[in-house]
Amino acid sequence: MRIKDIAKILNVSPSTVSKALNNRPGVNPALREKIIKTAQKLNYKKDMIASSLRTTKSHIIGIVIPDVSNSFFGRLVLSIEKILYQRNYRYILSNTDEEIKKEQEYVLTFMKYNTDGIITATSAVSGRQRVSRYYRDFLSQGKPVVFVDRVIEGLDASYVIVDNAGAIYEAVVYLKDRGHRKIGAIIGPNNIYTSKKRFEGFTKAIKDLNLKTREDWILRGEYSIDISRKVTKEMFNRTKDLPTALISFNNIMTIGVLEAFEDLGVKIPDDISLISFDDTPWHRFSKVPITSIEQPVEEMGIIAATILMDLLNSSKRENRKVVLKARLIERGSVSYLKN
Repeated sequence: MRIKDIAKILNVSPSTVSKALNNRPGVNPALREKIIKTAQKLNYKKDMIASSLRTTKSHIIGIVIPDVSNSFFGRLVLSIEKILYQRNYRYILSNTDEEIKKEQEYVLTFMKYNTDGIITATSAVSGRQRVSRYYRDFLSQGKPVVFVDRVIEGLDASYVIVDNAGAIYEAVVYLKDRGHRKIGAIIGPNNIYTSKKRFEGFTKAIKDLNLKTREDWILRGEYSIDISRKVTKEMFNRTKDLPTALISFNNIMTIGVLEAFEDLGVKIPDDISLISFDDTPWHRFSKVPITSIEQPVEEMGIIAATILMDLLNSSKRENRKVVLKARLIERGSVSYLKN
C-alpha cells in the first residue's frame, strides 16, 4: 500500500495524504483524521529509510546501551521510548557489551542510516578514545548527541547523569554513622565513567572521614556477576581481617556478591553489611532486604529524550548539562556496630 493508493481511494492528492501522515500543516482536521484512519485500516507502513532519503529528517534515533541484561538500562530505554513515541520518532537500539569496537560500529551505522540524533550510555571515558571521534563527526553534521548515565570527558555535548561520587560518599558517611570503620568496595572497570566516579567518591570519603580500607578489600568485580562472585570468595578465603561493610558499585555485581555469601554461609548483616549502588525490585524481597542507592533512572531517560527533541527542533544547539541526585534507601542489610 502506497500514498498514491490512499489518495486514489479518498479522491485527494498524494501531497495531501503525505501532509496528513507526516503531521504537516495544510490539511483540515476532519480530512486528516479520515486519511489516518484509512491508512491504518489498509495497514499502511511508512518507509522511514526511503523517506529519509527524500527529506532532511529520518525520525529515527540511535540509542546506545552497554548491557541489555541489566534492568537499569532496560528501564532507561523504556523511559526514553515514551518521549520518542509521543513525538513520532522511532529508534534503533544497540547493545555494546561494554566493547568500544562495537560502539564505534554502531555509531557509524547510525550515520549511514541518517539517524537524526543519538542518546548514548557510552563505554568510553576519555575524549582520546577513537569512538569519541565518531561522536564528534556526528555532531559536526549538525546532529545532536545526548549522553545519559555516562559521559566522555573532554567531549562537549549535552548529558544527563547522576552525581556518582556524591552518592557513594553519602553511603560511606551512612556506614560511619552506624559504627563501621573498616569498609571495602566491589568496583567496576576503571575505564568506565560511572565506576571511575564512584571510586573517586569512595576514596575521598575514606580519607575525609579517617576510615580504614585496604587494597585487598577493593575487589574488581568488572560489572560482572561471575567475576564478582569469584573475587568475593577469594577475599573471604584469603584473610580473616575482613571489612565490616562492603559497597557494591552496581546491581549486577551485587548478585555475584550475594551468591558468594550464600556459598560461604556468610550472613547479612550479622557477618558483614552490604550496600548496593542501583536499586531493583528484588532488593526489597531478598531474604534480607538490601540497602540501596537508588538512581532516578526514569527521570534520566525522560530528560535525555526531551533534551534531544528540543535540540532537534531548535535553531540554537546549546548543550544542556544535567546532574541528578541519587538517594539512599535504608533497608535491612546494614548493622549498627558498637564503637
